[in-house]
Amino acid sequence: VGWNYIAQLQVDRSFSATLFEVQSYALIVLFCVGSSASHSSWGYLGLGIRLLQQRGNHFQKRDPDNLNAEFESWNRTFWAFFWLDNLVSAFIGRPIGLHPESFDVDPPLEVDDEYWDQGFTQPVEKPSLLSFLVHSVRLTAILGDTLRRLYASKKAKILLGWKSAEWEQKVVAELDSQINGWLASLPSFLRWDSQNPPESHSLFVQAAVLNAHYHYVQIMIHRPFIQKDNVLAAPSLSICVNAAHSMLNIADIWIKRKYMNIPSLKLNSSVFIAATVLVLRMYGQRRAGQSIAKDLAYLDIASRLLEIGKHRQGRWSTTISC
Repeated sequence: VGWNYIAQLQVDRSFSATLFEVQSYALIVLFCVGSSASHSSWGYLGLGIRLLQQRGNHFQKRDPDNLNAEFESWNRTFWAFFWLDNLVSAFIGRPIGLHPESFDVDPPLEVDDEYWDQGFTQPVEKPSLLSFLVHSVRLTAILGDTLRRLYASKKAKILLGWKSAEWEQKVVAELDSQINGWLASLPSFLRWDSQNPPESHSLFVQAAVLNAHYHYVQIMIHRPFIQKDNVLAAPSLSICVNAAHSMLNIADIWIKRKYMNIPSLKLNSSVFIAATVLVLRMYGQRRAGQSIAKDLAYLDIASRLLEIGKHRQGRWSTTISC
């Protein structure tokens, strides 16, 4: 059904793109990244970014005295592409297209759609669903920084001034500081408490995905060093294993709350990476004659989530293959 819908979209234009056309590229990216042709999502992502840059949306500032729906819609669309750019590039192993120094855009307003015609004022007592986007964008910015600095080519690292092993420690420390600062800035309704997860369906999903993504970024920061022979190896392995355990705990609660519902694609890919980290750790422990019982229990959670995914593979082709 999805391919039939995608085939009807007209995506070639010779004039300035409309808001809905640019947004259609975002939808195509979301569809493709979960399909059997996930790598094609990167090309459509680039087209959407170029259309935004053609319109000058990468250098647009908000006029606080003239808030309007059109500006906020374009603003939200830009940040959706920034979010997708970092996530998709990490997912399929491609360089990102939107670098922080190449744009200057105000963050999205944390105001839900129903309050746009009420002076763009969110009631104090009601958490905005847009807070998820704002904090997710900030987290993916750290992911993008990680990709540029730790997963760059040798030539790029030379240009960045990476001359010794001490630079690795410095970069990792800076990224750790960024991600810890991000976690400390989360509002209470988006924080994950495994003993008391949010009752609201929307806030439950947002908190689960956001915090699983946080642990995923932790692994992305430390994964390059877990098998290196330097001072980063032991702490990096410990951080990756703890992050993997935390992601699988979130997945366990997700299963209990939403059992046969389709898991989030982002949650699935995070769980896959968590399981991979634990398998590698278990391999090392077994060779050293150590117990692997604790990690086996966590892998059981991962296998249950992927088993659910098998029932929905017709919707997300990458549910199992991610």
